[in-house]
Amino acid sequence: MASEMGVGESFAFKSLLFLSKGKELSAGFEIIARDIMGFRDYRSNAIGSLNETIENIIEYGMSDYSWFVDSLKGCAYSTDVPGAVKNVTSLHPFEVALIYDREDVYQKRAYPIIEYLLSREKFLFSLDPEQKIQQPSRKLNGPAAPVSELADHYQLSGRQAPGLRQMAKRLILIKPLRGWAYM
Repeated sequence: MASEMGVGESFAFKSLLFLSKGKELSAGFEIIARDIMGFRDYRSNAIGSLNETIENIIEYGMSDYSWFVDSLKGCAYSTDVPGAVKNVTSLHPFEVALIYDREDVYQKRAYPIIEYLLSREKFLFSLDPEQKIQQPSRKLNGPAAPVSELADHYQLSGRQAPGLRQMAKRLILIKPLRGWAYM
């Protein structure tokens, strides 16, 4: 890394020393931020760090509490439509699997949701022929995935999944942006 100063050139600066008796380092930084520099929105890790929070979210999402129904490849939507599942994107678990190198997140959440969105005709799916609330689909007439999701997965595949690109093109031609009401 090169210096911005010329040979023999002098440089002067001032520095302030901050002392705070009996304070932890993070408390000292907060005092500097709030009282000296005037910051108002100083983030505080009251319960845990941001990394711990993300790890807790992943753990919750992989637990039975997430209500993921393996056989239907979707998250239970039973509070609104009994017996139904609903997925709106596979990108969240897919990105978590990539960023955190979590094969289990990919195999148990991302991949099934990708399959779901490629095969179902709507986000909301139910096998119960009597279920009419919110008109869930029972057809495997996909993709339910929007063009943007297909394009993202095509890019994430390194453009090695031309079927995704073809599906996206077909959606653009067959179902132009009509508010995506069919989903």
